[in-house]
Amino acid sequence: VQTCALPIFDCNYQYRVVNDAYLKRFAQSKVDIVGKTPADIIGRETFEQVIKPKLDRCFGGEVVQYQAWFPFADQQLHYLDAIYTPYREQSGTITGAVASIRDLTSSYQAEQTLSILARRAEVLLRLPAAADTLSERDFLQYGQEMVEDLTASQVAFIHFVHEDQQTLELVVWSQRTLQHHCTAAFDSHYSIDRAGIWADALRQ
Repeated sequence: VQTCALPIFDCNYQYRVVNDAYLKRFAQSKVDIVGKTPADIIGRETFEQVIKPKLDRCFGGEVVQYQAWFPFADQQLHYLDAIYTPYREQSGTITGAVASIRDLTSSYQAEQTLSILARRAEVLLRLPAAADTLSERDFLQYGQEMVEDLTASQVAFIHFVHEDQQTLELVVWSQRTLQHHCTAAFDSHYSIDRAGIWADALRQ
């Protein structure tokens, strides 16, 4: 059973209490954390963009749950599930927030892998039908843009390399590449030594 990290914040965003699981996540001692803010421990950008808005809602009386990527002491990003609950005094006054944090990295990555495998299988099933109805160039573009989507890429292109190993022939660029990433004039044939980044896949 995974142990939850449990920090308690006051309304100035300062840590007041942290449990051992939280200390282990960030490889810190209580002296290093108590009295500081997440901006000091995790970084100001993550604090301002992710943590602070959620804590502000919590200080307003709302129970807030969200998932996000956070940097840890192992220099890796971890996908966390966080729940912020208002800490109320007996009078009902909110004086802080109690956080419950679970690391979902492994299960999230497993889900993403299964999703990618399912989408890849769907693409492989669609390609034979496309090959029967599209021209060679249109088929290459169709397959290329499917791969671009599967890999969350921003640029995709296909070049043929001539037998002399010195000349590239442009076959097709994806629509996304043409619309957002390539505005330069181009020829359909050019030598590898002046092809720039387009030939890096071949060079490397």
